[in-house]
Amino acid sequence: MPQPVVDLKNKDRSEVGVQKNPTQGVQASSPEALRWEAPEYITSPKSHIWYGGVISVAALVVLAMALLENYTAAVFFVIATFIVTLYAAKEPRVLEFEIDGRGIRIDERLYAYEELRSFWIFYEPGVRTELSLRSKKTVMPYVHAQLGKVNPAKVHALLSRYLPERRHADSFVDNVSHRIGF
Repeated sequence: MPQPVVDLKNKDRSEVGVQKNPTQGVQASSPEALRWEAPEYITSPKSHIWYGGVISVAALVVLAMALLENYTAAVFFVIATFIVTLYAAKEPRVLEFEIDGRGIRIDERLYAYEELRSFWIFYEPGVRTELSLRSKKTVMPYVHAQLGKVNPAKVHALLSRYLPERRHADSFVDNVSHRIGF
């Protein structure tokens, strides 16, 4: 019997049996699943002084670029400063997380265990409680998920069944962004 033709341009594929939610209708291989909600990232309050500092540093760089007649770089720094200040003021979305026998789901995206190399839990009470997943992909090697109010020991016990635990180090970008308040 021939397979139905799927029109990939068609956004609504439900009529040919393709599910919109990749985790819908699939049973976990383990009866145990852990679900929680947490913000996309942890924010730190930013004062007018923080914004003034960012704008002052950017103004000095733009002035230096203008004096050097590098107008392209000056425009770049103006746009970059605008983007950084917008991002700093943005409130994080609240995401849904789930760990079960298939993998780790972050909102609608399922990270199957076959796609992952290892996990690590950054646990600094009152500061940071974050799950780090090392992917097999070279473009995006690490995926981070906030643990919110879920017990890190439960996350560790469940993930230890499926993935090896390996220490993950913060990247240079992560360290800098934490220091400047992102």
